[in-house]
Amino acid sequence: KTRLTEIKNRRVREALQGIVSADTLNRIAEQPSSLVLEPSGRVVTIMFIDIVSFSLTAEEQTPKQAFMNLKKLLSHLSDTVHKFGGVVDKSTGDGMLCFFGYNFDGAIPKQNHAEQALKCATEIQKHSLEDNLKAGESKQSICPLRIGINTAGVYVGDLGGTHKIDLTLIGSGVNYAKRLEESCD
Repeated sequence: KTRLTEIKNRRVREALQGIVSADTLNRIAEQPSSLVLEPSGRVVTIMFIDIVSFSLTAEEQTPKQAFMNLKKLLSHLSDTVHKFGGVVDKSTGDGMLCFFGYNFDGAIPKQNHAEQALKCATEIQKHSLEDNLKAGESKQSICPLRIGINTAGVYVGDLGGTHKIDLTLIGSGVNYAKRLEESCD
């Protein structure tokens, strides 16, 4: 029984690593029975981030360079999202889908998730501007970001199989956040 519990705890840790902050992951790992993955309706703040013209930028690099640069940027974006209490739902190639205002233990989240998402987006754009100015000065490719944010009611649930947790969002609020991101300059 102890061995099965250890295996389950390890699977939960592996499935959620990178999706949530290290602190949240440790709390869940200490109390895996508190993890709630049942589908539910929630009001959350959804954030889409996209790297503008990344495909064109990648063509100027070797495959290894393109992937290493993208990995570095996505890692920074994930860290920033976690810093502001967000969850990284998934990488979308050259972008990501995140959301704020969800607790994995089913508890009602703080009501300031929209504000946290805006603070997160502001910090991401500030860092992006600094990086792009440095890249421009050294004649390297720039990677501006587009961010769309929407607070809406969505369904949150686990679409994963027996060996994988794939927590995701569905609903028109998600689609609207994506449309906002796409409409940015």
